[in-house]
Amino acid sequence: MTLKAAATLDGKTALLNGSSKWITGPQARLDVQRLRAAHCAILTGSGTVLADDPQLTVRELPIAVQPWRVVLDGELRTGPAARVYQDGRALLAACAMDAGKLAAFGARGVETLALARRDGKADLADLLAQLAGRGINELMVEAGAGLNGAMLRAGLVDEIVLYLAPSLAGDAARGLFAWPALTDLADKVALDIVDAGKVGADLKLVLRPRGA
Repeated sequence: MTLKAAATLDGKTALLNGSSKWITGPQARLDVQRLRAAHCAILTGSGTVLADDPQLTVRELPIAVQPWRVVLDGELRTGPAARVYQDGRALLAACAMDAGKLAAFGARGVETLALARRDGKADLADLLAQLAGRGINELMVEAGAGLNGAMLRAGLVDEIVLYLAPSLAGDAARGLFAWPALTDLADKVALDIVDAGKVGADLKLVLRPRGA
């Protein structure tokens, strides 16, 4: 699993009003398209779909087959008209199995994955196991702080590709990863820097969770 994120130098991915276009420059955004093309599927969460209505397709590059687009939407908060569900090769991963709502997604050609719950939330390990069962062995995550944090804290992330723009957004903006407040720095998530370089005006870091 590769987790991709873009942020300002102070680790902010969007303003509090949700505005996030564009944090990074055109060269970094093209590099993200190459990263998408190298994966079997792109995973996002319901919050990102509701806030940004992304397509999550590979653009600006010739590609024979688009990656699968997977939305983790445990409680079926998104609607079938969202752009991510158009044009086929879309999977909806949910815990709530509302037949009426799911039928509307099915009419769009969206396939459904029924997920187990763990501690009241979607079981992320179950999601990855089901995707692997479909032959999806290279998964890219493009999501918000909640899903990013949950994946990282669960030990499911193999690599992080982080694009940092040479700018600052201040404290009143959204961050990269969300989890409960730490009381001891020993509990922080340690990362190893595998590679670092510039893409256009932006910094690209390839990181791995220590011990992964």
